[in-house]
Amino acid sequence: MLAILLAWPEKELWPNARAHPIIVAGVRKIARAEAYYLTRATLAGRQLAVPAGTPIELKLVFCPPHRRRFDLDNAQAAMKSALDGLAQALGIDDRWFRPQPLAGDMRPGGLVEVRIAAEVRSSSKEGSVELWNNSQSESS
Repeated sequence: MLAILLAWPEKELWPNARAHPIIVAGVRKIARAEAYYLTRATLAGRQLAVPAGTPIELKLVFCPPHRRRFDLDNAQAAMKSALDGLAQALGIDDRWFRPQPLAGDMRPGGLVEVRIAAEVRSSSKEGSVELWNNSQSESS
């Protein structure tokens, strides 16, 4: 399993927000870039080894910055740009993501923990998620 900690989505990204489209576009761009760089930093030069066309389970654990109730469907929709950045960093098509939103405990500032797991079959091991160093995959 690979866990990536992302920032709580900005209010402009939530489906029921009423923000100007130019502002929303800028916030989406920032969310995507943050997710991309945080994913790359978490991978630290390793790659996710998932065969093309394999569904990838994502658990999105939403740890809100407040005690107010929130809708998990809207929270997942607010993460769309971040998931695009995550997919770009992993080098995969996000259409294979199978996200499952979950409610977590309140945390100051809020965060979203993305847990990635997928069935992967390889000649050396069978497991959920396999991470390979770039040097190992090039020498094989």
